[in-house]
Amino acid sequence: MVRCTTGTSSASSSGGPRGGAAGRTVVVLDANALFLPLRSALRIESEVDRLLGPYEIVVPTSVLGELARLEEREVGDASAALALARRFRAVRSRGRGDDAVRACARALGACVLTADRALRSRLVEDGTSVLYPRDRSRLALERAAPRATVNSRPHARRRVPPTERAR
Repeated sequence: MVRCTTGTSSASSSGGPRGGAAGRTVVVLDANALFLPLRSALRIESEVDRLLGPYEIVVPTSVLGELARLEEREVGDASAALALARRFRAVRSRGRGDDAVRACARALGACVLTADRALRSRLVEDGTSVLYPRDRSRLALERAAPRATVNSRPHARRRVPPTERAR
């Protein structure tokens, strides 16, 4: 079972007074998103602000754990990505990988920033909007289609029994 809850953290949220305020769009970061500014000219916070307006960036604890494991294995830029992640508010998550990120996005009603194309497709199918790198310095937003409800289907034609058609 994967679960995400908001938790308290000593890490600060994005942009000082922006964090946690009502009316702000919540953006969940995937682990690979934290490597983007280290390997390109992308500035996450200014791009999120450009696309969404007021926002709060959060990082699931599963992503923090993934980055810590990468740091232990001495993967390039993992230490810097972990330091960047700690600048944002942590949210408790259970599970690992993409499932934990998806669960957090659903639980928080959040948008996700990821460079993972497969995860992006699954998120959009789930009804979650996704920020993704458009080029080396800009993000793009893929808004999820509204979820269909029973009442949002087009009206079906009434099926006429064969006995009524003959009249």
